[in-house]
Amino acid sequence: FPVTISAVSMSTDQMKAYREMKSDLITFIETEDKPKAVVAQLAITKALRLQQIVTGFVNDDDGNVHRFECPRAKVLEEVLADLPTTTKVIVWACFKENYKQIAEVCDKLGRRHTAIHGGVDAKDRELNMHMFRTDPTVTVMIANQAAGGTGINLVEASYAIYYSKNFSLEADLQSESRIYRGGSEMHEKITRIDIVS
Repeated sequence: FPVTISAVSMSTDQMKAYREMKSDLITFIETEDKPKAVVAQLAITKALRLQQIVTGFVNDDDGNVHRFECPRAKVLEEVLADLPTTTKVIVWACFKENYKQIAEVCDKLGRRHTAIHGGVDAKDRELNMHMFRTDPTVTVMIANQAAGGTGINLVEASYAIYYSKNFSLEADLQSESRIYRGGSEMHEKITRIDIVS
């Protein structure tokens, strides 16, 4: 199972926010009105905010989402653009805002996509899985490792791209197993790409 690590630099604003959050547990995001505070009072919150920042967004203390210029999305776009348009790909992510970012990249490239994550009800998940598996025009599955990482078979995909991940090794291994299992021998090879900053 070849694994490729795509190392991505952060944008200037991302790096500033990341360094401030890492050292001071607070950063300020510039908005049209006034700077908005993003505070982490607990270590787990700090880890979550740092994860958000490297994937191109952060939630301020009022719950508003603020996006950064995101080189990670550009790398995803380049990877998807380099693959044949018929290649089935699962893009794994763990944040709602990431699902939107990934969908925007797919829309820009004209790649039809579907999703399995906590925001998709059980009935629609089944429909989305069926579409991904049987419709040759639906080539990207946007999935959460917890929602789509166990008990499903997505061997039609020959690529797994990890846009963002949580801290669970079990979820990581289970998500990888969705495409690397009985039936996956239909592909010459299966490739995993981790996009990291």
